[in-house]
Amino acid sequence: MVKDPIVTPHEMPAEEALQLGRVKGFGAFPVASNSTLMGIITESDIVNLMTKVLGIEEKGKRIDIKINREFGNMKRVMELLDRERSILLSYFTYHGPEGDYLMVLRLANGDAGKIAEKLGAEGFEVNYMG
Repeated sequence: MVKDPIVTPHEMPAEEALQLGRVKGFGAFPVASNSTLMGIITESDIVNLMTKVLGIEEKGKRIDIKINREFGNMKRVMELLDRERSILLSYFTYHGPEGDYLMVLRLANGDAGKIAEKLGAEGFEVNYMG
């Protein structure tokens, strides 16, 4: 037990709790409302949330593309998926090691190879498909 634990308010978004845990090196936090203990959020809770957010429980295909911060890129990707009638389970971006951003698309249906090829023809660099 810690004498004066860091307590997260129940309104704190999960990503803030995740960042706080990362910065402080903690794997769990008590959650309180008006000084009343409501429960505890753990790394396992965050993993469960991210599993749902990323659509991992649903079978799908993944395509990773390198993307820069130009306006309109997201629209171009979404329009291509619409044209191909591919259902998007989830997408996220993160800062890649070379300064660009990587966009991860998880698709419920559609021909991932064909979509990756068309993304390449649109000027996007496809880094992974599977």
